[in-house]
Amino acid sequence: MEGYLKLIYQNYTSATRFEEYWFAFENYLDHHFPNDGTDDSVRKRLQRFEDHLKQILVHELFWERLYRLPEANELAELQPRVFREINKDTSAHEAFASDYSRFARGQKPKEPLVRLINLLYTVRCNSQHGQKILPEEWEDIRKRNEQVFSLTVPLLSHLDELIITQFVVLGVFSYGILKEASDDDLSFRVERHEDLKIKGHLYDMGRFPAWRYNTWGWVNGCVLRTLSQFRLKHVSFCDNVEGDQFKRRLVLAYNQTNDAQHLVWAYHFASEPDFRTKIKDGVWRSFNNRDADDA
Repeated sequence: MEGYLKLIYQNYTSATRFEEYWFAFENYLDHHFPNDGTDDSVRKRLQRFEDHLKQILVHELFWERLYRLPEANELAELQPRVFREINKDTSAHEAFASDYSRFARGQKPKEPLVRLINLLYTVRCNSQHGQKILPEEWEDIRKRNEQVFSLTVPLLSHLDELIITQFVVLGVFSYGILKEASDDDLSFRVERHEDLKIKGHLYDMGRFPAWRYNTWGWVNGCVLRTLSQFRLKHVSFCDNVEGDQFKRRLVLAYNQTNDAQHLVWAYHFASEPDFRTKIKDGVWRSFNNRDADDA
C-alpha cells in the first residue's frame, strides 16, 4: 500500500480536530495534484481537482452533498466574515457565500468546491498562525474561534469521506448480507475482490452477522467495488442497508498472508454482542448455506 494512503488512513481515523481532517485532505491533494514548482497556488490546484471531478462525472454529487449540510448554510451567513490573519482579506469567505447564495436560489454555483475548500484553506492558514481555542480571558475571540471550527470541521470531515470513497478505498468490505443485496438491488455492476480479511471478531445475530474491531482475530469476506461514477451511490446504498445499528469505518484489508493490501469501508456494530454468539472461524454462513449444510 502506498505511503500517502497510510498517511490518509492515520490522519482520518485519528481525527478529532480541524488540523487532522485537513492533513488527510492535504495528503490526497499533494499526491494527485502536486505543486508543479511554478506559480501553482493552492487555488489553481483546487481548480484542477474540481475539473477532474467533472471529467469523471461525480462533480455534482460532491458539491451538492457538501452544500446540503446545515453547516454550509451557517458558514455562508457567518458574520463577521472569516479573514486571513496576515492581511485581513475576506475574499475567500465572500466568494463561498456568493456561490452558496446561488445554490440557495436554485441556481448553479460557479466554483462550488474551489470556493468552499479555499475558505477551509484560509481557516487552515489561520490555525497554523495562532487561531486556536484560547483561554477564557479572551472570551470573545475564543467563542469566535469555537464557532468557526464547529462549522468547518463537519464540512471538512465530510469532504474527506467523499474523497476516501471515490479515490482511496478499494471498496466496501462485505462479511455478510451486502453481497446478496448488491446483486439484487443495484442498477450497476459490482465487482468482488475475494479472499480478503479484516481484523476483529464476527458474531451471529440470527438474520445477519455483526463485526466488532479487535486487534486480534480475523473476519473473512470480500470487497465490493463499482465503476468510478457509481462509488458514492453504492456506499449510500450500503449505508441504508446497514441502518443505524452499524457505523461505517475505514480499516485495513489483508490478504491471506496477513499483509495489509488495501483500505476499505467496513460496517462496525454499534453495541457489544453476546460473546457466546462469536463465529470462531470468522466466516458468516447465510441461512441458505446453513440449510444446504444441514441437508
